[in-house]
Amino acid sequence: MAHGLELNVLSLDRSSGPEMKATWSWAPALLSEDAVRGLAQEWFHTLEVLVAHAGRSGIRGLTPSDVPLVELSQVEIDHFEKKHGRLEDILPLSAVQEGLLFHSVYAAHDAKALDIYNIQLILTLEGDLDEVALQAAIRAVLRRHANLRAGFEHEGTSHPVQFIPTEFSLPWRRIDLSSMAEAEQEHKLAELLREDETCRFNLASPPLFRFILCARETSSTGSV
Repeated sequence: MAHGLELNVLSLDRSSGPEMKATWSWAPALLSEDAVRGLAQEWFHTLEVLVAHAGRSGIRGLTPSDVPLVELSQVEIDHFEKKHGRLEDILPLSAVQEGLLFHSVYAAHDAKALDIYNIQLILTLEGDLDEVALQAAIRAVLRRHANLRAGFEHEGTSHPVQFIPTEFSLPWRRIDLSSMAEAEQEHKLAELLREDETCRFNLASPPLFRFILCARETSSTGSV
């Protein structure tokens, strides 16, 4: 024997699923069967504890083997999860994303400069609106598409990365202008849109969306 104690482990495909088989070999002149049996029992007990721990919801964090597309140490991953909570994945940036990140970070040094990559979309909805249902629909879309929940980190790492948080809060504001005169509503709405357009996103605080529900009332359309 090459060693006084040897352990060989195989994974066997059974009809009920994968099964682990462990074979223990030892030199009787060095170790008794009782000693090896006691060690084997402790080894299997440890495996059972690890499996039970990994199967518990909300416990397991990422390890380097979970994020093979980026080169991060366990210390770096733990730092990200401490900062951002549980993460679903950590990924490298595409070439286009690297360019967008560079320009956004560079322009951030000028407080008066617009972030040209901010896109403002305005939707007009007429009639009664279920605000709770609208929020639920937006959350469902963000949960379904992981890329819409991505945040970006570029400090403290050898390469910029994007991370996908498991949980997120919905940046939501509700503003009621219906008590104002129509001209005043238009002025206030334009002011809100300008303010929103010039407000930069914190790229390390996803989701990189924000929503403003603005309630208005006009003489021609009623509630909008």
